[in-house]
Amino acid sequence: MTSGSDVDELLAVGSCRRQTGSSPYNADSSRSHAALVFTVGPAQLTCVDLAGSERALDTSPKSHHKKKQAARKKHLKESCAINTSLSTLGRCVAYLANAGNNSPQAKIAGGLAPFRDSPLTWFLREALCGDSRTWMIACINPCHHFESLSTLRYAATARALRTRPAADHNNDQNPLQTELKRLKSQNADLRRKLSDAIRHLQHQKHIASRRLEDNVSSWPFVHTPNVSTPTSPF
Repeated sequence: MTSGSDVDELLAVGSCRRQTGSSPYNADSSRSHAALVFTVGPAQLTCVDLAGSERALDTSPKSHHKKKQAARKKHLKESCAINTSLSTLGRCVAYLANAGNNSPQAKIAGGLAPFRDSPLTWFLREALCGDSRTWMIACINPCHHFESLSTLRYAATARALRTRPAADHNNDQNPLQTELKRLKSQNADLRRKLSDAIRHLQHQKHIASRRLEDNVSSWPFVHTPNVSTPTSPF
């Protein structure tokens, strides 16, 4: 991508592919999580829009019609998948908040945090306890007290997470650092060539000056005798 319009086009494509459905709280409720990842050199920006959890009784009204029953089963299945991933994410956040990110148990490799229990938590593992900066935006609605309170508790637990961002000193895998290193080497080489050229010109100037002095000293000079001016008798 090279412009903002490319990003807008990508967002539009992703929005069209995202599953949505009607619920008692939202006529256009998200039935799936959405993720957008920007990669610029060694840096990566991950934006995730989490689908809201819903109670099974709130997914759709009961009906004896076969099509509506099938839609209800589909909504129940989607809600179950969403709630499972959010529940696993909540357990990971709670564990990391209690154990601390510096604890060996909280490390990704061999840790006790259940990152592998859900694709969502495995995808967000670096953002939760890795070398990164993480922000969470909680959306609440004062008309729905239970859901808003649950969301605020979720966000309050996430505030206890402490990540440790650090600069990437691996120049071999950093294109910007590699290019900077190449330019510095090229600059040093040009400075060395310029210094050699200046010394060469100074040497040539010294040789030319010595030759000029030798030539001037060998030139024949004609001395004109002093002729006295005759005195007028008058």
